[in-house]
Amino acid sequence: MTRRVGPWARAKRGCRNARRRSRARSESDSTATWIGFATAAKLGRVSNLPTVWTNVLAGCVLAGGSVGAGTIVTLGVIATLLYVAGMFLNDAFDAEIDGKERPERPIPAGEVSRTVVLRWGFAMLTIAVLIAGSLGARALLAAIATAAAIVIYDLHHKGVRIAPVIMGLCRVGLYLIAGLAVVAWPPAAVWIGALVLLRDVSALRRLDHGRDPLDPGLAHDGLVEAQPGQGAAGHVG
Repeated sequence: MTRRVGPWARAKRGCRNARRRSRARSESDSTATWIGFATAAKLGRVSNLPTVWTNVLAGCVLAGGSVGAGTIVTLGVIATLLYVAGMFLNDAFDAEIDGKERPERPIPAGEVSRTVVLRWGFAMLTIAVLIAGSLGARALLAAIATAAAIVIYDLHHKGVRIAPVIMGLCRVGLYLIAGLAVVAWPPAAVWIGALVLLRDVSALRRLDHGRDPLDPGLAHDGLVEAQPGQGAAGHVG
């Protein structure tokens, strides 16, 4: 004799199956480690990377010391890792908000899990700091301070009045890492350039308040976009 299953029992069974599938997806997300190139490029907003590299070059030029190609390349790698890490962490920390306001971003769109993005973001920060250690103790300390500013900004940039200043400090950190990698202590030109950069980035962040933060012409995440021409004179990440 076949036992009939009522609609209520079928609904309960469907809910249990849905919960099992959800747990399976969560377990898969927690163990996954790889991010596809296209997704990583979107998370990292890599089109802004040249502005980070110009900040490093500006810091070297303003420091005025002798710098080899190897040091410049190393500084570029450090700056790239810090910048992309800041972008990854911004998306990870803002995942809930993006789910409502920007569902096309990789995490709410289901391209990658928040856990994986967090892992990659902090891994890149750690690697950047470790590489900076090869350039000396002072550059290492500057890299640690910059990484801390990036995390603080990404965590608290919503509704915090000093967020533009913290963003500016992220870019200033690149000047200081570069300067301290070239000379024992940066000359006045580096500090003046850093202060002008801090002013410009903070002002830019205030100006774009209320506009679409994904507009490529605007400042956004852990290391704000800058115009390349501002590198030596003021702006960077």
